[in-house]
Amino acid sequence: MNFGKRGRLTVRVSVLAMALTGTLMLAGCTPPDSGGTEGGSANVEFDETARSEAQKNVDALTAVPSYNGPTEQIDMSLVKGKKLYLIAFDLSNDFNRRLADSFEEAAKLVGAEAVLLSSGIDSGVAASYIDQAVADGAAGIALLSIGVEQVPSAIQNAASAGIPIVTMAQTSAGSDPGEGIVNQVTVNTTDIGAAQVDLAYLSSGESLDVVAYGGYTLPQDVSQLAGQEARMAELGLEDAFVKNDVNLNTFQTALPGIVQSAITADPGVNWVLPTWDVLGTYVLPGIRSAQAEDRVQVSTWNGIPAAMELVQDGEQAGVFGVPLRWWGWATFDMLARYIAGQDVAPDAENLPVRLFTPEVLADIDDIGDEQSLYEDDHVFDTYRELWGL
Repeated sequence: MNFGKRGRLTVRVSVLAMALTGTLMLAGCTPPDSGGTEGGSANVEFDETARSEAQKNVDALTAVPSYNGPTEQIDMSLVKGKKLYLIAFDLSNDFNRRLADSFEEAAKLVGAEAVLLSSGIDSGVAASYIDQAVADGAAGIALLSIGVEQVPSAIQNAASAGIPIVTMAQTSAGSDPGEGIVNQVTVNTTDIGAAQVDLAYLSSGESLDVVAYGGYTLPQDVSQLAGQEARMAELGLEDAFVKNDVNLNTFQTALPGIVQSAITADPGVNWVLPTWDVLGTYVLPGIRSAQAEDRVQVSTWNGIPAAMELVQDGEQAGVFGVPLRWWGWATFDMLARYIAGQDVAPDAENLPVRLFTPEVLADIDDIGDEQSLYEDDHVFDTYRELWGL
């Protein structure tokens, strides 16, 4: 998603750093530089040109998305009866489970078999599952939050066997998915990070002081944090931004206390930007413990029902959601095209992102229903037509 030319202003604001060191270092990942640890504070005089551009970007993201994916039909007789593996880094959370179940739903519609496996956040197990798919004669493999950063040798083995591999939720759209991977079905997390800053900028009043959290071992998180950082710099607010690594093994217990300490140490902090929804659920207790609910706001991305409820209840300023059923079907569609021998453009499925604020959710009847959130019934009708159903 292209947000266009950005505005700029110059300002000094308060800054804080609380470093959270991650220990789950996956092969090939280089952590970005963490933010500074010293700074001052000042009032912000917002530039109207920059404000107008940020408002335009945010307004565009609140709109109902439309289908903008492939339009060529697929001969599903070439896919029927084939075995497709979906191997996830973790299927214990709602986000990944919904993606996998939707992939399986699409496969069953055309008579293909979907094998869903979870590595339990273990790269060795993930590699063994890829090897299993090769030995089992899989026609295609979808990897969910797994890529060359974790299992390069296993991916190369599958690619050498002529099995097409696509990734989901691993890298940001527009980036190279990695050697041995034919394509990816994902969103542009760099742009999501920039949009998080736009929302914060419009809502921050006279000052903006941002602390961000994400996993440096997760390529999508690295891109999202980079998008936040770049947008802050474009607004002249680079000294008001600190990004922090999250230990994926311990964040459930460690992150609330770390966030509380960060907010308590710097009364100027008024926005915390976790990367994904589940991180947000552990950030919020830290904000509450610091008794800072009135001054610190949060936005996240994924769009799981729990995050929607937090926005609806006023505990979170916004969530950048992606329709998960649509995503699962889109991944099956892409993999089926490779199995059928079609040419597929990079990032061909072009998934949408929609921003949900309390105002947007006020007009939605059922926040637990993706059709209500994205009005996307037409998308599944489109896929059925392309699949000859």
